[in-house]
Amino acid sequence: MLPMLQGLYLANNLMNGSIPKSLCNSKSLMYLDLSNNMFSGSIPNCWGNDQLFNSIDLSSNNLLGLFPSTMGRLSSLLVLHLNNNNLHGELHVALQNFTSLVILDMGENKFSGNLTSIVGDKISNHSLKILRLRRNLVSGYIPLELCSFSQLQILDLADNNLTGRIPPCFGKFPIMVNATQLSNRIDQRYWYWPHLMVVVKGRYIEYIRKPLRFESSIDLSSNNLIESIPEELIVLKDLHNLNLSWNHLSGKIPEKIGQMENLESLDLSQNGLSGMIPKSMSGLTKLSHLNLSYNNLSGPIPTGYQLQTLEDPTIYIGNPQLCGAPLLKKCLNVALPPTTSNFKDNNEGALERMWFYIIVMSGFAIGFWGVVGTLIFVKSWRYAYFQWVDDVKHWILVVITLKVEQFKKMFNGNLDD
Repeated sequence: MLPMLQGLYLANNLMNGSIPKSLCNSKSLMYLDLSNNMFSGSIPNCWGNDQLFNSIDLSSNNLLGLFPSTMGRLSSLLVLHLNNNNLHGELHVALQNFTSLVILDMGENKFSGNLTSIVGDKISNHSLKILRLRRNLVSGYIPLELCSFSQLQILDLADNNLTGRIPPCFGKFPIMVNATQLSNRIDQRYWYWPHLMVVVKGRYIEYIRKPLRFESSIDLSSNNLIESIPEELIVLKDLHNLNLSWNHLSGKIPEKIGQMENLESLDLSQNGLSGMIPKSMSGLTKLSHLNLSYNNLSGPIPTGYQLQTLEDPTIYIGNPQLCGAPLLKKCLNVALPPTTSNFKDNNEGALERMWFYIIVMSGFAIGFWGVVGTLIFVKSWRYAYFQWVDDVKHWILVVITLKVEQFKKMFNGNLDD
């Protein structure tokens, strides 16, 4: 191998055979991309702590075997893609040695074990932005230590065997609460931009050499999670995608879910959620994908704002107690919950009426006391006013008297004729 070679990019070819062990001897190579080929066999287990690798992408091959423990010696590694292979075995504790890792993608394999293998004291404060273990055999509880990943932007643990409840501390991921805290570490370096598959709005979206600066996602679908959706999640105002479908969640949808103002995709289908759909959901103005099917939800479907644009009735299918548009089932003798729009309009109308009455009463008071107060406190004006009133009264009496006399003369003249 060339002694000064820093980057080796052989992706998207038809290369086969095993990955050469000579890669372990390179002291200059920083970027290795062998993705989308036909490499087979196991990953060499001969990596050294004196190597300078920043990015290794071995995804979408036919690799077999266990995770190589010596790869944990690559302390400078920032990006590791091993997804879409046939790797197996338990998640190795050596993953805790990646204290500088930004992207870890081991999805679409057969890894087993539990998440505590990759969560430890060494990794708790590092800069991991993307953790993707989708479609493996990972089991056990979601460890609370995962909440200490302060830079986490995309968490994809879908299609595993995870159990227990969703940790309430998931509501403390800083980047998902406020995206302005997001570091530019990946975005400013072209070769660190991810090659990543993310399931958003019910379909796979592939990011190839594109920055993910403004994307954030939590996907825990297709597991065995139980209990209710933590209320603490509603503070994730910069979360774009939340998928909790195909679990065993129960209880109600958080009442204030409308506070997740940047949510674009929400999938809570295939659970045991009950109660009414929160009226605050109509305030999710950026929502373009919604799936609440096959739960035990009941009552009228809220209307207003974004929900009116989601007219597909399959969004609510499998909830026989739901009623109202876009379902054909009408709500009988049920008062529809006020929407955010109506509530806002009512408030604005009441405010306008209040100001109208205040202005009218103020004008009346100023006009009344402006005239009456002047007559009370200014003597000469008071005399002049009452003199004018007397003059007007006398003038009216004279006019009336003259008119009466004219009428009498006309009446008497007619009688003489």
